Amino acid sequence: MLFKDMKPGYPVYLLDKKDGIKAIQGKVVKVSDPYFPPVQPGQMPTMNTTQRVVDVTLEAEGVTNTYSIPETLTVTYAANSLVLSTNREGILRDVESIKTRDEEELRLQKKREEEIAACEKILEEWNPAFAEKKEQEKRLLNLEDKMGNIEGMLRKLISQTSSPQIKD
Repeated sequence: MLFKDMKPGYPVYLLDKKDGIKAIQGKVVKVSDPYFPPVQPGQMPTMNTTQRVVDVTLEAEGVTNTYSIPETLTVTYAANSLVLSTNREGILRDVESIKTRDEEELRLQKKREEEIAACEKILEEWNPAFAEKKEQEKRLLNLEDKMGNIEGMLRKLISQTSSPQIKD
């Protein structure tokens, strides 16, 4: 169904991508008759000004907003982080796209981590200064762990010795 064919009470589907991903079902409150958007004096007509739009007022999660949408669309984007659709399939396509993109980014991140590990191995093998620095880092981390363990034992010992002992 096109946005121009929507009627008050019809469901509308939103995908909010501002803070994470959130799918919302709202409803149409009002749809204007199609009209040509006004052209500012001296402005050349463009595709955006020669295509009729409808003002669609939507209510979702207690919030009402009005959007100017080209009359022939079933899916549109607003504020770079909101997808509006007259049906669930329009939202699902966008969700699939986001999922595929994110999976690819994760795959690439894993590949980069593997490349970094391979580079560090080569640097350790071929660059003595780098190998020495890595060894020092390992020793320091080992010392920090041991100091943490000693601190924990001391705290335990202090708490045991400072608590009152009950004698029979």
